Amino acid sequence: MEKYTEQGQRLQRFLEVSDFSQRSFATLVGSHQSIISRIKSGQIRPGIDLASRIEAATNGEFKPSDWAAVKSDPATSGVGQ
Repeated sequence: MEKYTEQGQRLQRFLEVSDFSQRSFATLVGSHQSIISRIKSGQIRPGIDLASRIEAATNGEFKPSDWAAVKSDPATSGVGQ
């Protein structure tokens, strides 16, 4: 399972409910259909600029912080060793 699947699934549902195609949403946020597809599938997360444009296009439904990388547990990440 990909890292960002939950947010991608939320975006998929938003697009369906809002009657957006990937292509039309990508155009709206100044991106490419393939990028939106990869975000929806959980393969990638948008950078801060694209995340901000997604926030604007979704009337705040998706905040840039929603796409933040999952924080690792310092006890298992080697931090401080």
